Order: sequence, then C-alpha cells, then structure tokens
Amino acid sequence: TIADLVEMIGTPIMTIYDSLLPPLLSATLHTAPSVRLSAAHCLRSLSQTIPGRACFLANQVMASKRERKRKKKRKN
Repeated sequence: TIADLVEMIGTPIMTIYDSLLPPLLSATLHTAPSVRLSAAHCLRSLSQTIPGRACFLANQVMASKRERKRKKKRKN
C-alpha cells in the first residue's frame, strides 16, 4: 500500500509529498468506507514520516472536509 511505501521511503518522501497529497485528500471524501480508511492510514503514515508537516496536513484535511460540506449545501 501507499502507507507501507511511505514508511519504507522515510523522509525522502518530501520530494513527492505535494504529488501524494491531492489524491489522498480526495480519497478521504470517497463514499466507500474502505477507501476512506485506507486514505486515513496513508495520511497517518505520511504525518508520522514527516512530523514537521503534520500540522499542515491536518489543516489540509480539515479544509478539504469543509469544502465538501459547502458543495453538499449548494446542491440541496
């Protein structure tokens, strides 16, 4: 899985961090619980591998969730 890969690579993951983040954030909004759980596991591994980016990562996840709620309200 991506989470295992992140743990194996370690801190050099920073070179692809910006490429990994958008798909993982979109996966946290997926309708299937298994996809959301896998995305959460990957995000956790990413934050453990790069603890200096954990706060930024948490803010990105929260912003993604807020945007999703806004889109749902607009549809209704």
